[in-house]
Amino acid sequence: MRENPSRKTIADKPVYNYQQCIKDKNNIFIVSSHFKGVIDILEKDNNNYIILEGIQDTSLYKGLIYTNKQYIVMDIVGHCNLNYKGCGHFSPTADKYFYCIDEAKRDLQSLSNILEGQLKKLRIMGGEPLLHPNVVDILRFAREVFPQTNVVLITNGTLLLKQEVEFWNALKDNNIELFITKYPINFDYDAVEYKASQYNINLIFDTRGQVIKTLLKFPLDIEGKQNAALSYSKCKAVNCVNLFEGKLYQCPTSCHLNRFNKKFGTNMQVGEGDYLELDKVNDKKEVFKFISTYKQVCKYCMIDKITYDHPFSISKKEKEEWLP
Repeated sequence: MRENPSRKTIADKPVYNYQQCIKDKNNIFIVSSHFKGVIDILEKDNNNYIILEGIQDTSLYKGLIYTNKQYIVMDIVGHCNLNYKGCGHFSPTADKYFYCIDEAKRDLQSLSNILEGQLKKLRIMGGEPLLHPNVVDILRFAREVFPQTNVVLITNGTLLLKQEVEFWNALKDNNIELFITKYPINFDYDAVEYKASQYNINLIFDTRGQVIKTLLKFPLDIEGKQNAALSYSKCKAVNCVNLFEGKLYQCPTSCHLNRFNKKFGTNMQVGEGDYLELDKVNDKKEVFKFISTYKQVCKYCMIDKITYDHPFSISKKEKEEWLP
């Protein structure tokens, strides 16, 4: 494996080659799936073993499995009030949906139990999460069960100035980070920044505060003729693990593909092997193993056909927005 000089550590852990793995297995952070002889050793001797599947050349990040040091996304709302074209969560195609507050708490508690409360980042988003009538309760409970986690509320920001004092105090009191993407719409982002500063809330603007003027297009192969393993190895969203209705999914596409199916009458299959049911998980090692391998649902993703720099526009809810 050739060393990538620009990425010698990931999450403050060292990157090792084959010989180093043998000598210092207890400090391993990543190894390539090419290193077959190391895997058994790591599984037996290292409680925090990390294995990379499908690594390509020097791009060590691609294929990185989820670990208790990474992050999970929780979409608490399916629909959105903005609905930009080609949304990766298929929100323009979604029916009105709110994550049931009791189920949300149950899932967060189960996840915390499995991960022993250890999670680097939890992203609460949607759709547009501020549409949820119980967003404050969900944020408070997330902090309760993940006291050391960086809990982030990701929003388009357009509803922030309509929030009550209780909302802002909840962010402040529970140390919830606010993450906003600026879109080329008629909205006063400066007013939001000022409001957040009044409550001493950590506000982060995506792309360093630059307005997003272009979108990418992530096309689907509705016939499922792609090589699933190859798609997985090239995918940059493979670590965007989604928690949804008692299950963990490897990415938002696999999590919400049925929204597209329902809207357009397609039949892309998301089978039992494509998700992990929380109530059937005994420990975090099972989560690590699940995330570290490709899934059959990956055959619907045309990674090589992703295109960039499409002008920002609102979705017309047409199938072609997600097709090559």
